[in-house]
Amino acid sequence: MQRLVHLLPWVLSAVLASAAGAEPIEVVGRVEGMLAGAEARVSLEPAVSVAERLARWMEGEKALVLATAITDDGSYRLVVPEAGMYRLVVESEGSLALQLLVAIFATAELPAVPLQKARPFQVVVHEPDGRPASGVTVRIGFELLVPSEVWPTTDPGRWRPRTRLARTDENGRVVLSRGAEEQWLDVYVPGVHVQVREPDRASLTLPERRGLSLLVQDEDGPVAGVVALDRGLPIAVSGAGGTLRGEVGPDGRLTLLAPDGRFQRIETPPADGETAVVRLSPLERVVGRVLTADGERPVPGAWVWYQLPRATATDVSGVFVLSLSPWPSDRELVFLAAAAPGYLPVLERVPLRGTEAALRLRRADELSGRVVDGSGMPLPDVEVEAVARDAEIEPRWRRSVTTRSGPGGRFRLRSLTAGSVYRLVASSDGMGPAVRPVRAGSIEPVELGLTQLASVSGRVVSVEGQPLRCAEVELTPAEGDTASQEYLFRELRVLRRARSGSDGRFRLPDVPAGRWNLSVRRAGFRIAIHSDIAVGPSDEVVLADLALKRDSDAGRGAPSASHAAPAEPCGSGR
Repeated sequence: MQRLVHLLPWVLSAVLASAAGAEPIEVVGRVEGMLAGAEARVSLEPAVSVAERLARWMEGEKALVLATAITDDGSYRLVVPEAGMYRLVVESEGSLALQLLVAIFATAELPAVPLQKARPFQVVVHEPDGRPASGVTVRIGFELLVPSEVWPTTDPGRWRPRTRLARTDENGRVVLSRGAEEQWLDVYVPGVHVQVREPDRASLTLPERRGLSLLVQDEDGPVAGVVALDRGLPIAVSGAGGTLRGEVGPDGRLTLLAPDGRFQRIETPPADGETAVVRLSPLERVVGRVLTADGERPVPGAWVWYQLPRATATDVSGVFVLSLSPWPSDRELVFLAAAAPGYLPVLERVPLRGTEAALRLRRADELSGRVVDGSGMPLPDVEVEAVARDAEIEPRWRRSVTTRSGPGGRFRLRSLTAGSVYRLVASSDGMGPAVRPVRAGSIEPVELGLTQLASVSGRVVSVEGQPLRCAEVELTPAEGDTASQEYLFRELRVLRRARSGSDGRFRLPDVPAGRWNLSVRRAGFRIAIHSDIAVGPSDEVVLADLALKRDSDAGRGAPSASHAAPAEPCGSGR
């Protein structure tokens, strides 16, 4: 998994804004791409700092809080003990384990989990003299362990491969998993980082190492729980007295990571047998307020954070005080996130020093309804998406919200901007989409009716009436002013293509209801365009013969198929 420390943009995708009240908080979602017959589960554990997580791993501790099996249709549902910061992990036989950090304040529907197949990947590690290296930590996968600037355009809500950590056995071997989509694999052992393209194994030799002894302190005295990292691998943890001992590679470059998020790089560790004192810089303090969007009212009880899990809550006046890792003196701005029940989360750049930060939250709302077919029968398991009509005023990661209809065809879309107009689209394979513009917060449930698909067929002939084989027929949506036609025009562009057979006939199946333009082209003939063909649900539209003029017979101004993109060979004439 990437960006374990600085996770703001994609964490925000799972922060829901509707107040939970006394109702239990649930996390629901679905897993896509499960192998047939494979067992799978999703687990929920509290989000701790990277230093704490690595220290626990070194000591063999596990922090699993809650786990549930994933159903055959890929769905899962977890009851969250209390609002807070969590890590979700999805594991399935034959697939790569994925994880997502989330801040959960109310019932949340998380992004779908796109599993990818995995295969065994063996790492063999040798000592410098060629002997097997047992008990050596091996890591697969890139992981950003220290804070870095992340812009709000970063993709949110993405499930990422869980970093694989393990120790070699007495033969210096360890078997981990490799995803089918991982073309290059980052493999780390102490003092060595290689990128591997071989599909199933890697062999590495450790460099010569020497002893490391540090005493970690800050202005208050010794600091316990500081993890020393060699190329992202944990090699030692400081104890209660701040003492840290381990082994380091020849270049000696280390990163110290404290539980409170502070970090410090060491370019030249002390000589073997010596102990160096390392003083961590004091934390930065950012003071500010969380207000409503109009800036007139404070939002008490809001969560504010820069990096998980170090978050703070606002007081009754909306004031917060947040401690951050030390920043360079020339850095003036920092991204902070804020969220509260009943509001949409926000990610903003605020002054780091000198000026009180102000974070403004907009009210959240929801939409509910049901999906039905043409006869009014409810349709479960249909994807429903709400897309902001005023997309330019929304952050990219909040412009659309997706869910699936449940029993009785019912759906609920949460975390929408109160008062904003959304385009609701229900779509399912084998049926025409339903599209409606709706304002968030509408009291009346929305009914989205999917329609049966239609077909368009006809015959291509010459002006003399002779059938023309190998004619290219293309169906595109006509531009229109209704919500449904606008969706077809903007999203589908080219719906269907076909070639006429030896008798000149063609058929375009699975056409949604709407208005369509049909173009016909054939080498040596002028292109013919037939506009605004009306198609209703379940229609079998049969067009009159489409007569093409030869280039030599056509007048000026008509486009010629000879100037269009060349068609593929017709082959058998189908």
